[in-house]
Amino acid sequence: MSTTFNLTNTASDVNTAIQAVVGADTTPTDGSLNMVTSSGVKLALNGLATSGTLTTASFTQATLEDSNDGLTLSDTAIPTSKVVKEAVDARKYSTGWTEVSIPSNGEVTGTAPTDMFFIARQRPTTTNQANVYYYINNVLQFRVSATSKSNGTDSVTDASMYMPVAKGEVYKFSFNDNLLTNQNVSLKYKTFG
Repeated sequence: MSTTFNLTNTASDVNTAIQAVVGADTTPTDGSLNMVTSSGVKLALNGLATSGTLTTASFTQATLEDSNDGLTLSDTAIPTSKVVKEAVDARKYSTGWTEVSIPSNGEVTGTAPTDMFFIARQRPTTTNQANVYYYINNVLQFRVSATSKSNGTDSVTDASMYMPVAKGEVYKFSFNDNLLTNQNVSLKYKTFG
């Protein structure tokens, strides 16, 4: 069974296309209609990478993000190292810690206004186990417990956790409400971003 193909190009068009492939350039040439060999493309790219000719001036302003633009949410822009460093430096933690007041029910909830980092701690007594629970969007993520170990001396291990909370997440820390005194419980945070 044979198949018939009807070409829509003229013989001259076909000949020109074949000659562009057969006579491929070995280096990219401005204005050439010929194809370029793969080794020619590779050599040209290697030359750009090692020649130093690829600079920020090689890009249009629309594709280059500099410190005037800041980092944007784009898949089509190239950031400079300066704008990346500025963005990273701006994400440093705040100085100092902010204490959170623990209500009588032992639960602290909120929505993170920015990226945050919490330290939660509860110390057990000889009669009560310490429990710290951490929830994100009402789903339990972690639980840490500690029991007092006393063999004639006061030897206590805290139940503590160090948790990041992303901007916009709803967080909740829950403490054993039998141990809600300043000596037995604390919650602190730092913000960054």
